Amino acid sequence: MELVTRYAVSLVVLLVAFLTVGGVLVLARPEYRDANESEMIELAERAFVAPTAVRSAFAAEGVRLPYRSRFARLTMFSSVPPARQGQLGKVIVVVGPRTGRISFGPEVASYDERFENVLVTYDGTDDAVVDRLDAAVEALKP
Repeated sequence: MELVTRYAVSLVVLLVAFLTVGGVLVLARPEYRDANESEMIELAERAFVAPTAVRSAFAAEGVRLPYRSRFARLTMFSSVPPARQGQLGKVIVVVGPRTGRISFGPEVASYDERFENVLVTYDGTDDAVVDRLDAAVEALKP
C-alpha cells in the first residue's frame, strides 16, 4: 500500500495511458485489409460458360490456347506450356466450375477481364492480341 501512496502520480499517468490506448483500439478498431484482396464469387448465381465454349470462342478469334490443365475444379487454358508460364506475352484463361465459391485473386496482368465463371489475362503489349481477346470475351458474355 505504501507503493501506491508513494507513486500515486506515476500510477495515475500509467492508468490514463493504458485507458487511452485501450480506448483508441476499441473505438478506432484497426483492421487488416489486404491490398491484394478480391471478392469471393458465388458461381451458382452466375451463368455457366463451358470450357469447350471458351476454347472455341478464342479459337474463332485466332487466339490459340493449346495447353490445358486442371486444378481444384478449375480448367486453365494457356498459350504457353506450364513450364514457361513466367514469360511475358502469354494468354491465360481460367474457367470455374458450375457451382462453388471462388476468388480469381488480385488483378496483376495488363489485360484482366472477369465475367461469369471466366478469367482472361494477358500480360503482353500487342494491341492486335488485345482486340482479339476483347472480341472473344464479347462473344462469350451472355
